[in-house]
Amino acid sequence: MKSTEKFYDISVALGKNSVDWPGLPPYGRKLVSEIKKGGDADVSQLDLNCHLGTHVDTPAHFIADGKNLDEYPITKWILPAQVVRINDKQAV
Repeated sequence: MKSTEKFYDISVALGKNSVDWPGLPPYGRKLVSEIKKGGDADVSQLDLNCHLGTHVDTPAHFIADGKNLDEYPITKWILPAQVVRINDKQAV
């Protein structure tokens, strides 16, 4: 890789506007400890399914004894991309 190349994180942020996979539980976040309520720190509990947000389904997701993500070099996932904004959730 050249030192002049730029990298963009095209991950979709998790939150109340996340696009959910039909039939799976949606993203949820609640504070279980809050400084303003006397807690030592703000601590969140996250509820989400594995098909939420930007992710990669490896062969292990579909094939017994298939490869998992940690069995691929990180360079496998750094590739040229064209980023397109689609505002229609149904289209996605």
